[in-house]
Amino acid sequence: MTTHSYRIATLIFIENSKKEQLLIRRSFSPNQGLLSPIGGKLEAEKGETPVECAIREVDEEIGRSISTEDLHLFGYLAEKSPFCGKHWMVYLFKLLSPIDDLPAPIEEGAFEFHKIDCIEKLEIPQTDAQILWKVFKMNSDGFTGIRVDRKNDGDFDWTIETQS
Repeated sequence: MTTHSYRIATLIFIENSKKEQLLIRRSFSPNQGLLSPIGGKLEAEKGETPVECAIREVDEEIGRSISTEDLHLFGYLAEKSPFCGKHWMVYLFKLLSPIDDLPAPIEEGAFEFHKIDCIEKLEIPQTDAQILWKVFKMNSDGFTGIRVDRKNDGDFDWTIETQS
């Protein structure tokens, strides 16, 4: 069996005062053309923590300076993908204060606000549609650990490993 190390990333779920979710329409692969929460890869070579990564991504993508007190870690998604050459560990954060102004487009994509009940019908990554938004709606004030086992055909199974 081939082994792969985890790639570590963060996603930050942000809403406005109307409870609409801020999404970015991605300009680049792997989710080019799809809508997702903002976020990015952890700079492990610099010793960056998931919280530091989330703070940096909020600043880089929407131009807001935040601190650790502005974030709630509501879960993780550990995706095992032995057939595509990488595994993912994604830390899920919720920004605790609303942002009402739509951020200006950036190189990574353009921003849109969407009602949470409509998101699963939008052009979003398969994992987001089947897992992330369900977990966010169910327990974004708590904590949920999710395990995803990607299959050779691209499909996947998932389970909740821990929840509080």
